Amino acid sequence: MACQYSTITNTYHPKCNYTGSWASTPVDTVNVWTDNGECEEVNLWTTFGTTVPRWYSDLESTCCSEGMWVAGTERSVGTCIAWFLILCWIFLGVAMGADVFMTSIEVITSKESSKAVTATDGSTKKFHTRVWNATVANLTLMALGSSAPEILLNVIEVLALGFNSGELGPSTIVGSAAFNLMVITAVCIVCLPAGEKRTLKQLNVFYCTAFFSVLAYIWLYLMVVVISPEVIDVWEGVMTIALMMLLLIFAFMADKYGSGEAQGKPKMTSISGGGVLTKNGAAAVLKEAGAKNLDSAEDIKNALEEQMPPKTKAYYRRQMMEEKVGKVGVSKKAKTTVVPVDEEEGKKTRTVEPGAGAAYENSAGVIKWEMSMYEVMENGGSITIKAERVGGSSGDVTVQYKTKNQKAVAEKDFEAKEGEWKWTDGDTHTESLTIKIYDDDEYEKDEEFTVVMFEPTGGAIFPKDTDGGEEEEICTINILNDDDRATKLVEAIRMLRMDADQLDLMGDDWYEQIKSAVVPDSKAPKDLIMHILTVPWKLMFAVVPPPGICGGWPCFIGALIGIGIQVILISDFATQMGCQMYIKDSVTAITFVALGTSLPDTFASMQAAKGDKYADNSVGNVTGSNSVNVFFGLGLPWLMGSVYWAAAGANSEWHKRFGVGGEAELPAGLYNDYKDTGAFIVRKGDLGFSVIVFTLCAILTIAMILVRRKFGGQELGGNRTMAIVCAILLCILWVLYVLLSTLTTYHIIEPGI
Repeated sequence: MACQYSTITNTYHPKCNYTGSWASTPVDTVNVWTDNGECEEVNLWTTFGTTVPRWYSDLESTCCSEGMWVAGTERSVGTCIAWFLILCWIFLGVAMGADVFMTSIEVITSKESSKAVTATDGSTKKFHTRVWNATVANLTLMALGSSAPEILLNVIEVLALGFNSGELGPSTIVGSAAFNLMVITAVCIVCLPAGEKRTLKQLNVFYCTAFFSVLAYIWLYLMVVVISPEVIDVWEGVMTIALMMLLLIFAFMADKYGSGEAQGKPKMTSISGGGVLTKNGAAAVLKEAGAKNLDSAEDIKNALEEQMPPKTKAYYRRQMMEEKVGKVGVSKKAKTTVVPVDEEEGKKTRTVEPGAGAAYENSAGVIKWEMSMYEVMENGGSITIKAERVGGSSGDVTVQYKTKNQKAVAEKDFEAKEGEWKWTDGDTHTESLTIKIYDDDEYEKDEEFTVVMFEPTGGAIFPKDTDGGEEEEICTINILNDDDRATKLVEAIRMLRMDADQLDLMGDDWYEQIKSAVVPDSKAPKDLIMHILTVPWKLMFAVVPPPGICGGWPCFIGALIGIGIQVILISDFATQMGCQMYIKDSVTAITFVALGTSLPDTFASMQAAKGDKYADNSVGNVTGSNSVNVFFGLGLPWLMGSVYWAAAGANSEWHKRFGVGGEAELPAGLYNDYKDTGAFIVRKGDLGFSVIVFTLCAILTIAMILVRRKFGGQELGGNRTMAIVCAILLCILWVLYVLLSTLTTYHIIEPGI
């Protein structure tokens, strides 16, 4: 509500100096500042038997209206600079919060499940598989993590405006999408050293997400401008969410059937969140290398690197944030290891088929556990397991091994171990590994952990019919509880689905998080200044539950709440700063807000382009994220708003906002159509034209990416001159989008849409 009068006369609010023009038509209702300082709507004809002239809508004042938390302030250069600096500081905090949020998502999506399978000989074997499909994870939780500020901005704006749409949220979605697609792609194209190149490995998934990213903004235009202009019906909100589900289905099918998985070539998974050689391991790669006569060590090394699973985008966001501001929360980096294969090993490796019991002539052999499952009592002290080399002994071979938490926790229930075993040419000795088992005198359920062998070299392979298949060799160790003290505490813990180990680790991790938030990582002046600036945000997210608790979900919810608080501040300060600079909300959204929320992803994508062998993490995920921004970021709040007004009808609040003289007065025809039923209104303003410009620029950007692949053999890098030219063209497209949208907002150009 904008209060224009201090009394029932032709005077204005005493705190502001208004400039404007009088309208010829008087009005009955005005917003008045009462004697006690409250803004109140008064019907002048009913109350006083008179009217006052009405102001034109372009009325300007020397002060800005109040936000949700931030009070209105008078316009001044000093205030404008202060608000800008505060906004930058909040954006830094949002990046740190998104880092914690992405960490929780990575924990959630890396969850494994186990399945017991009965073999032909009657023995039972346990197999571990990932719960989340990588593509589905990227398009749901990972996309939500990278786009959380924009999505929350829309949800909070709709709730704060009483289930009505504002200008800041939708324009931020479109502006952020433009920056992500054009500027981030441009940065990734030119950030590689001269001569290096990156291609998209999951091309079918990219085709799918690229199509839906364009469809998303066409659908947005149809909703706001064509189907039911400026009104979002319930079915349109439902359809928007349904398109999100359709995207997930098609992307999953493109991932599964377009990458060879259906033809017996499973996709890779890692044993610790990314970074080790897995499915179709070294043996399969060397088999292919032999067929292609790849004799040099460098060629074989490149073939092996192609089998490395990519790191997630969350990994690069964490890496970027740790470099800029230090650690936020407690997280561990996955160790990345490339299998060392020298030229001689590559030459003498023969093709062998997996299987522990077969005889192989002059082969490197099969590395396997003597037994795939062991049981040990909690008070047993230790357990010894053995690994053997069978079926061949040609050449030197090595294998890495490490313990891995399942329900049992390292250094709480058992001793963590990792290392390397080596067999020389002709050697078939048995390796033994003794692991201590800890008895903590607390009641716990039977628990298990695994010991995993991975990264075989020298042509050695794993048996394909055991847990882990050709990628890993997994031994499961069950720790049997020997404590029969069943107490009420035990029952409470059971009901909470949380055992004693997890309860202890909560306290330990929370202590480390708070300590890390307060104690600087470095005493260098630059690092100390950054630490002081970010301490409030570090403390804010230090109270969020660590990601290791309950599968990461408490951390997910806590980080989401923290980012929500920051988004409210962004909404207030962005609006205030735009007002200070005489910039409208829609322009503020596509510039300052879009840049502030997208810059962390820019640095993360640049590091992904440099660190990954493929371009999927750097630019391939951008189209998927842009689709999710519309289908979920706008679909969810718009569905909420449309359902609310369909149920509430046109109440007094709706008439006050959209009626004659209201804050968002509707054209007479549209108002009359819905004055009895009410509706969720989204004023098209310059949004329709902005969406059209973005869609055209997006099509040109995607076309450029595909042309670079078709004629240059890569999406990123390659010929340095051409890479720079393409990057400049993409940046020009983004500037063109911002310029045309701004000129339309200020009615300098009238597209007539």
